[in-house]
Amino acid sequence: MISKKKALTFAILLSLLVICLLVGGLWLLDWYWLEPIWAVVVQIIVAVLAAVGIGALIYSRLRRPPVDEDAKKREDWREEEIQRTFNHVWRKHSRLSANPYLIPWYVHLTEDIENDQLWLQQMGFEAIEPADNLPEDLVAVRFWASDDAIIATIDLLHPKEGMQKSINTLVALILSKRSRQAFNGVLCAVDLGKLINSTEIAVSELSQKYRSVLEDLNKAVGLTLPTYCTFTHMSQIQDLCELFSPLEESERELPFGALRDVEESKEYDKAWFDESFEALSHSLTNSLSSSLKGQLNADYRDSALVGIYQLSALRYDVEDFLSLTFNQHQFDEIDLFFRGYFFVNVGGESENVDIISTMHASELGFETLSNIHTQSKSLSLFGKGLFRSCVLKEAPLVGFNKKREITYRTTRWVVSCGLVILFVGFVATIKAGFDYHQALDNKALAMLDRYKENLEKNAIQPDDLASPVFSLYELREIVQLYDEKHHPWYVSSWLPSSSISGYVHDAYFGELNSELLTLMRDYIMKDMFVYNSLDDKVKTLELLNLQQILYNPARHSSTSLVNYYIYALNEEGSGDASLIKRFKLLAEDALSTSAIPPAFDEQLLGLVRKSLSTDDVSELLYQHILQHRDFARRVDIRKSLNPVYEQVFTFNDGFSGYLIPYAFTRDGFQDLSNETGFQLASEAITAYEGVMGRINGEAEMNRINRQLRERYIKDYIQYWNAFVSSVQLTEVSSWGGSEQQLDLVTDANFSPITQFYSVVSTNTNLIKSTLESKEQQKEEQQKEGQQADETSPLQSNNGSAMERVAESITYPFRHIHGVIHANQTGQSSLDIALTNLTALRDWVNKSKEIQSKGHYFLEQLENADSSNPIARLHLSADDYNVPLLPELMDSQATLVNGLALDAVREVINEDWSKVTHFYLTRLANHYPIKSNAQTDVLLSDFEAFFKPEGEFDQFSKKYANHLDMTISREIYLNGFIPHQYLSLSWQYPSFSDSVERIQKQLFTGKDLGFNFSIKAVEMSPSLTRFALEANLKFFEYQNGPKLWRLQSWPIPANQMQDISVMTRDTEGVVQREKFSGVWSWFRVAEKMKGSTQVGSNEILWRYSSTNGEVNLEVKRDGIGQPFEPDLFTNLGFPTWL
Repeated sequence: MISKKKALTFAILLSLLVICLLVGGLWLLDWYWLEPIWAVVVQIIVAVLAAVGIGALIYSRLRRPPVDEDAKKREDWREEEIQRTFNHVWRKHSRLSANPYLIPWYVHLTEDIENDQLWLQQMGFEAIEPADNLPEDLVAVRFWASDDAIIATIDLLHPKEGMQKSINTLVALILSKRSRQAFNGVLCAVDLGKLINSTEIAVSELSQKYRSVLEDLNKAVGLTLPTYCTFTHMSQIQDLCELFSPLEESERELPFGALRDVEESKEYDKAWFDESFEALSHSLTNSLSSSLKGQLNADYRDSALVGIYQLSALRYDVEDFLSLTFNQHQFDEIDLFFRGYFFVNVGGESENVDIISTMHASELGFETLSNIHTQSKSLSLFGKGLFRSCVLKEAPLVGFNKKREITYRTTRWVVSCGLVILFVGFVATIKAGFDYHQALDNKALAMLDRYKENLEKNAIQPDDLASPVFSLYELREIVQLYDEKHHPWYVSSWLPSSSISGYVHDAYFGELNSELLTLMRDYIMKDMFVYNSLDDKVKTLELLNLQQILYNPARHSSTSLVNYYIYALNEEGSGDASLIKRFKLLAEDALSTSAIPPAFDEQLLGLVRKSLSTDDVSELLYQHILQHRDFARRVDIRKSLNPVYEQVFTFNDGFSGYLIPYAFTRDGFQDLSNETGFQLASEAITAYEGVMGRINGEAEMNRINRQLRERYIKDYIQYWNAFVSSVQLTEVSSWGGSEQQLDLVTDANFSPITQFYSVVSTNTNLIKSTLESKEQQKEEQQKEGQQADETSPLQSNNGSAMERVAESITYPFRHIHGVIHANQTGQSSLDIALTNLTALRDWVNKSKEIQSKGHYFLEQLENADSSNPIARLHLSADDYNVPLLPELMDSQATLVNGLALDAVREVINEDWSKVTHFYLTRLANHYPIKSNAQTDVLLSDFEAFFKPEGEFDQFSKKYANHLDMTISREIYLNGFIPHQYLSLSWQYPSFSDSVERIQKQLFTGKDLGFNFSIKAVEMSPSLTRFALEANLKFFEYQNGPKLWRLQSWPIPANQMQDISVMTRDTEGVVQREKFSGVWSWFRVAEKMKGSTQVGSNEILWRYSSTNGEVNLEVKRDGIGQPFEPDLFTNLGFPTWL
């Protein structure tokens, strides 16, 4: 046994190792759950508990003391011997097997088992002999049996440990047979000689030994066993046996002692003992005189007299032993049941002791006496009838173990009630079943009468498959009445029944066989004749196969056969839902048995077989493969995509090609190759071997296989081409839609575009799938200890076919495979595209960090070149020739470019709104901007707006780098993508030109104002004077020299701003016309209705009045003519760019 610390360490390490191995095994077998969370918690708790349990088991074994093998063998030998003799006793009494409580069991405690054997034999018990080679100190228990009782003798002189183990084994065996009442009592045999010769300490130890064994027995069996104390070997007391020599033999067999009344206390009572012993002494004293008269021997007469005193002297020793053994003490947990005491003598020679002489010597001061022990012979006294007359009669006195008795009675009551209930229930069930079947039979008979009436009215037509359906279905409804699924719980097939269900069942299936199967045969025969005549070999072959199924008693599936007849009924116009449903049920019932129709037309069958060849089977075999239950199911490819994939792309309206048959997927390809090795006909043709027989020749088989492979390749490519070509980009037109689409597309784990190409590549790049399959097979072979180059049917014969199919399917989709294939740098083309899209997303997200997106994009436009994310994305889109991705890249680039330009336009218009506000509030409604306005534009406002570096110029120069003009003078805003721009207002270029002209003609440098000259060209003869004057004369002409007169505008502020035009005719009539305001010169020019001269910057004014007209010529010092008639009329100011 190792130390506690080491044992604990080893236990923890080993438990952890075992748990790790267990968890690893479960992980490899995939016997674990990661959801829901409670399952994970339960698994962890179980693992922890298992670790603790394993650790505790290992710790207990490491700390277990070493086992002494010899001692263990000895213990096993003891148990086997006790069990052997116990079983022998049990088998010896036949009545015990019927009732284990019929024969009482007693325990006999003794320290002199050899001398007590004669007493037990005298009472009629027979010893159960132990094994011959049994050691004397091995077993402390021996068994004695008689017809009335069984006694187990326990040797108290046996070693304590061995005795206790023997008692434990005995109790365990007896409780296994007599759990409610293990023993009926205990006989305590005490040797009188030993008792008298023992010291007080020895007597105390002897009584304690008896008491401890009695307590252990009571505790073990759960009862208070009646105890009878027998003092044996009376002959060891001198003259005591001679006291009873005058008694008759029958009297000597009667018990001698005292037995307590049953109703008295179970405890030992000293007063009762004194009283009983006195009674025994008095009875002997009273009978002494008669005994002496009958006794002739003087020695016996003397002994009889002395025997009375010897008995009285014995009283104190007996009383001392009984009180020490049976008195109840304060701290005793187990009560003892003392019934009485008896004296017994078995007879024979023995040494005796003179108790009276010993007492007298002691009173005289002598410690010992010589020659107090003498040899004498004695008779058997009071032992033979003790057991039967006193002990056996009180066998029921012990009672039963209360707990076990309650359990026994409860169990017996429950079992009895259960048996009664079961019997009553069984009878009630039979009665209920009988009543149920009676009612069911009456209902069935009524329905059967109705069926016969309907059958007479509507006879079955020989050539009409629909004619017997309704009548047979009525018969089926009768059968369904007896269907066990519809029976109540108390009706069972194994109970006796008076039902007619068997006859109904036979009648129903008899009608199906005679009517329905015959019509089904006729239909196939008719169609086979027609299609064979039309030389439709594929249809003929299908019908021939159906005929074989119909005539096959061991048919496995009848679905195709039933579907054929349903199609025939629909073609005939009899396919209403009710009839089809009923026919299907009838046909399935008829074909579920081994019944077959009457014989087929052998001549027609032979003709059909001769007409068929292997050329007709390819199409049907191909359809058979695709309709196989493992390959016919459809796989919804949408489940492999992000559930919100429609925010990135959608399928065309009405397209359902995303439901692809399982046979045309990667998994279906692998299953098909694993199952058939793409020798498709080899597997499929087995379904038609009964029709065509075996195809002879490898060439024929190879040709059919090749045709099937070509058809499979064509359909595979067609399905996935349709899937790829039916995807269209989801259009978005806002920032929110663009950002959401970019976020989805660039998601590292759930990108719909990545999933789309992965799904297509996974299911079309079958060369990769083939290589992976081969690698997996090699690994499995290596694990199984096989050679890697060992050939197999798939690798040698079928591998090349599988590879050719994989290559043929892979080739048309190589452009898609290349998109997701990683190059030497570890990046694929798709990764590069997603990187560009991510850069665009991040670039757009930066615009959210400032207040206005427009300002951010305007700033980006200033630094725009071909390396910006939009241009780079737009440019890289041309590098892809796959569906969806280039459209997505181009769409996002174009959309973000347009939205960014719109945001920039908003910023431009924000600035333009200030210009617009200035123009509309201060200029637009005043003269000269508005020719008919009554108020003039303030010169300061005009100058602030139109001057160089003025309001307009500041705006124009600010955005000059971003605005360009086409040949047709359309202004536009440059975008992030070359040749993709945003057109602005068409009025802006014209207005800009007008502002530039105004600056040239009305401004001198940066100052508003200009100088001009006026001269008269011609004046009407009727006029003598023409003048332009205010408080001063600006110009005057009186038919004199035509000189230039210098003028300036604006008129200085200290002069009158109004100008008056004055004419005077020859008659002296003066006319005046006044023009007011700082813009008075422009009003005069407007009045003059000037006209320009070609090739000159001079302008002609013509002033007309009622008395004549004057022609003037005006020129400006410098370039341009400020008084052009249309200078302010064609401004065309745009309010929104």
